Amino acid sequence: MKPMQPFRGRLVCEQHGFLTCTTCLHSINTDRYGRTLDPDEGWFTCDENEHSVEPRFELFNPNPALYGFCDGLSPKERKLLPGVEPVTRGIGPVDDLPGYYCETCGLTYMTVAGSEAGMAHPSHALPNGQRYLFAEIIPHRFRRNLNNIECATYFRFGTKSVMNIGYTCKLPPDSTDVDTNLDNLEIAGITKILHYVNDVIIHRRRELVEDFLYTNSQYFAGQAWRFQLVLWTPLSKPVLSFLLRAHTLKYNEKRKAFVKKNAVGFTSKIYPVTEERRYQVVSFIRAVKQLAEVGIRVHFVAKADFRCSDARAAFKHQPPDLQHALNMVPDLQHAHDIDPQEAPDPNVGQHNRTQREIQEKIVEQWLKEQSAKEHEQLSEGHSAEEQSSEEEWREEQLPEEALLEGDSSDNLPNHDR
Repeated sequence: MKPMQPFRGRLVCEQHGFLTCTTCLHSINTDRYGRTLDPDEGWFTCDENEHSVEPRFELFNPNPALYGFCDGLSPKERKLLPGVEPVTRGIGPVDDLPGYYCETCGLTYMTVAGSEAGMAHPSHALPNGQRYLFAEIIPHRFRRNLNNIECATYFRFGTKSVMNIGYTCKLPPDSTDVDTNLDNLEIAGITKILHYVNDVIIHRRRELVEDFLYTNSQYFAGQAWRFQLVLWTPLSKPVLSFLLRAHTLKYNEKRKAFVKKNAVGFTSKIYPVTEERRYQVVSFIRAVKQLAEVGIRVHFVAKADFRCSDARAAFKHQPPDLQHALNMVPDLQHAHDIDPQEAPDPNVGQHNRTQREIQEKIVEQWLKEQSAKEHEQLSEGHSAEEQSSEEEWREEQLPEEALLEGDSSDNLPNHDR
């Protein structure tokens, strides 16, 4: 054991006097030998996989988290500290999901009604030690385009946020009804915003906390930028409900359907799906799991949106010939321009303008990469890599099993739009 060195750093946070403070992003920890490591000289190390979480596939329900003296340590390090029991705290019942838009972050976080919890930049942590980042997906236009159908969608993270983008999903139509095709596009949009969070928003959060962190714990440093994603979607409740339980179902090639089995092995429900719907469901599940692997848990909130319902109605009642003529009119809106009312303030400071320009370049580059990838998929079908990913998921979650005769069937409920 190395001799104990005197601690020369800042032991507690300046604002609250805490050893570990999720608000100030300050955490100084002592090991089992009583040594306090200076952030500049040593770290309590941890592996990246210690941040991984289990994907839940559920509607939003704020969960309590470990909260107390040993918050700054990883679960592995906590077990080495004798006699230290962490305290579990929740944030209480949440009904209206109050949000706070941080202009510096360009992101919206959950806050607690009647308090300043969640407003401290760049932490935005609630009393349970967690931060919840709000995102909204708004499909606002469906249209036919040559042999594909398209959905223009807003990914919205806050008023006037530079992280807001517009994205157009393109899919080949399948042989089912109009509602199913439009649902496929909405599911594809949800999957795409999850990829956007993984590729862009995580990078943004990392940058925001770098200059504020003061800790001798790698685990605390990793948790400081992580968040839980709360995604608002206008997807109909029956389809969203199926989407969130699809990971528990098995896929049967003969029936071309996801099936649910009861305790004795009989098939109790059958959910017929087309190949396109199956592909979108598998892609969605993998996107949620990819975020969970890096420590981002995703929650969902079903929220009807008049822009989406109006767009669906317009698509259904638009004559195909007129729709084709409208498609020939150039779309003058830039790829990631949002509502003109959300245009950036021209009077912001030079620092904010520079940050905005950097983020705009990151977003623009991401859009170009996704557009090229999508074009390749539409021209050549699903890529070999994605097909391989789908097969890997099937082998893990959907083993082939012979269904017993006399199975009952239960189709998906009708749309409630």
